[in-house]
Amino acid sequence: MLSISIIVPCYNHAQFVRHRIDSILNQTYINFEIILLDDCSTDESWEILKQFKTHPKVSHCIRNNINSGSPFSQWQKGIELAKGEIIWIAESDDLAEENFLEVLMSGFDNGVVLSFCGSLYIDNKDTPLGVFNQISVFEEKFKSYFEIIAESFISHYLSISTVIPNASAVIFRKPPSFPEIIKDMKFAGDWYFWIYLLSQGGVIKYYNEPLNKFRFHEQTTRAFKSFDKESQRLREALQCINFARKIDGKREIGFKDRKVYNHLVEYVFLMHRIGGRRRLRYFFPKLPFYFYPKYYSLLITKLLFT
Repeated sequence: MLSISIIVPCYNHAQFVRHRIDSILNQTYINFEIILLDDCSTDESWEILKQFKTHPKVSHCIRNNINSGSPFSQWQKGIELAKGEIIWIAESDDLAEENFLEVLMSGFDNGVVLSFCGSLYIDNKDTPLGVFNQISVFEEKFKSYFEIIAESFISHYLSISTVIPNASAVIFRKPPSFPEIIKDMKFAGDWYFWIYLLSQGGVIKYYNEPLNKFRFHEQTTRAFKSFDKESQRLREALQCINFARKIDGKREIGFKDRKVYNHLVEYVFLMHRIGGRRRLRYFFPKLPFYFYPKYYSLLITKLLFT
């Protein structure tokens, strides 16, 4: 039975972290260690984590003296401490069904490098908000189980969008190294990490059951931030896309690719509509010229019909 190292990086999640750890301890797959990492929380998170310090499943319970400023620094620390062959980054505000590990580990043979499942959005009170839906071009594919080689997954999916919405939905084979570049990223570091990990080859397995519960609240990275932070999110997304395209032997996004990346234009339009109206960015987006037709069609539709 393969061993799993479960890394729980925590920062100011006192409201959720106890429930999260309980959902890990209740897993039906039992060959695991837990690594608890607190990034100098200012709430009661550390006091709660310390209560689990002597639990036989907890191998490390560590608090940073200074906040690292990056959740991915905690990823790196946890991976370096991990003794298991398989890693699960179990975000401290999320939850999982009791059979999450059992299902994802069921077909984890020598060729598999990563396995992930569907995600269910929940709110602060664990109320379901709905199942995560892929962008329209991928909707049908992600309605059922599939296996795919890593190179194809990068080419067909990760070079277009972040089809893995939440790190908590993933288990992966421990990598031999860690990409330092993602420690400077605030939003898309996980996306970049999946591309980096899969660039080394292997097989990916996807289970369509929503065994992961992705909590959506104000601190969640997917929640809308300030206009400047949303612009940074877009820059990081483009960085990930072009990294994937480079691995796939393609040039950066160009004119011929504009229709494939319409979802990016729709995101920029939404971002400008919510946060950029007063700065005239709603009308004058910072986009490559070949994205303008799609953007202005959205703008005109919005102005005329709403």
